[in-house]
Amino acid sequence: MNGASTMTAARAIDECPPAGRFAAHRAAENGACRPDERPVQLELVIPALNEELRLGPSLAAVCKHLATLSFSARVLVVDNGSVDATAETAAAADSAAVPVRVIGCRDRGKGAAVWAGMQAARARWVGFCDADLATPIDTLDEVAARLADGAPVVIGSRRCTGASYTHKQPAVRRAGGWAFRRLSRDLVPGVADTQCGFKFFTADAAAVLFRDIGSDGFSFDLELLARAAQCGLPVIEVPVAWTDRDGSSLRPVEHGREVLREVRRLRRLAATEESADHRAGAAAA
Repeated sequence: MNGASTMTAARAIDECPPAGRFAAHRAAENGACRPDERPVQLELVIPALNEELRLGPSLAAVCKHLATLSFSARVLVVDNGSVDATAETAAAADSAAVPVRVIGCRDRGKGAAVWAGMQAARARWVGFCDADLATPIDTLDEVAARLADGAPVVIGSRRCTGASYTHKQPAVRRAGGWAFRRLSRDLVPGVADTQCGFKFFTADAAAVLFRDIGSDGFSFDLELLARAAQCGLPVIEVPVAWTDRDGSSLRPVEHGREVLREVRRLRRLAATEESADHRAGAAAA
């Protein structure tokens, strides 16, 4: 991003509504670390539910790559109520080179788990990825370059120029994805892929976007990006080489109904906020 774009993003953050409980938490913790933690440049949140089998190899790959970067990083694994050895597996990956911290989250759902991780994060850059590493961790190299250039929101995309599938999704998931994009595209104009689980933010942008999130499941990513659009925050998509992994929890009928409810809710929310903005503008005039 150029200097003008960076200033525009900063102004959009300043003009967005107060960041609520998330920002209050960050303000209270700003610059502070637990006695056994050092400040880092980037914190990566990984939500995990019963992931003991995949998590070990995934964390090994993540930590190996993070250790090669020119800036410091920490991994925050959020155990979302697992009944297996997910927490123990995560704790075993901790090292001096790349610390791994385990956080518990009683509220079920990806959105709830990511939110809990974001509350605990205190780095300049924060983000999240899936435990199965469907998006290769080396995608972070381009993401970090864009963040360093001033972009407030940088996300992985399976549908932008340069993206590819190394192992395609089953037909039912592709059909569901097509329907989801058709339903939600008016909420996130210009964003080709809202659902890739690889998203990063500056701390200021995260404080705005994660305030009082209403979605805790599959629509969580959509709500984040819809908020970015409402706040005028530019979203940069970087191409990924996606690998579809076995073990998806997608249930087409149940989650289809959930998506419909969430899209309607987000449209109502956007309409309410637009109406409030118009009233405020009229009053100011």
